[in-house]
Amino acid sequence: MAKLLTNVGMFVGFLNPKYDGKLLLVRRTSTDSIIPAISFKGNWELPGGAEEEADTVGYNYSVNVAFAKAKDKVGIDVPVDDQPFLGPVYGTSFKGPQGYDLGQVVPFVTKLEPTVGETMWVSPAELDALAAKFVSESDAKKQGLPEADGLLSGKCKRMYLMAMSCLAYHSPNPFYRMDACLLLRTCRFGK
Repeated sequence: MAKLLTNVGMFVGFLNPKYDGKLLLVRRTSTDSIIPAISFKGNWELPGGAEEEADTVGYNYSVNVAFAKAKDKVGIDVPVDDQPFLGPVYGTSFKGPQGYDLGQVVPFVTKLEPTVGETMWVSPAELDALAAKFVSESDAKKQGLPEADGLLSGKCKRMYLMAMSCLAYHSPNPFYRMDACLLLRTCRFGK
């Protein structure tokens, strides 16, 4: 049987009605990256992480890995098998060092709070502003900046698309859903 030979980033898009339907981001602490000699430490991202090698990557596998990695990053423990419905998994491909890789996100509305990591809840406008500020740790050092900043990968890139999709289709806030849909449209059509 063939093995999966691509990197798959699996994330959870935690949306909290207590914060008006905002989305949870966590500051990246790892210097590791799928791109050699590039660090994204200090950037903001969805809770989760990469799975680099697996025999199969079915729905259950992806969801379980996403929630396990998110628990490690932010401490939110969701017993996946106890959930009656988890909803869709959104994916996006991106150019990695050895070809195209995949990023997946599972939107999840919860009132649970993060217990570890540096986190923040963001609206679509705040997410968009963070994406516009993106600079990697490596580039920050070259530019003499104190640290990396912004949403990992920048505007209209994989993390942005996954995060904005969670807000657009699952935020409990109808205004956030509308704003996120409009911002996603600018990525697709430039309008």
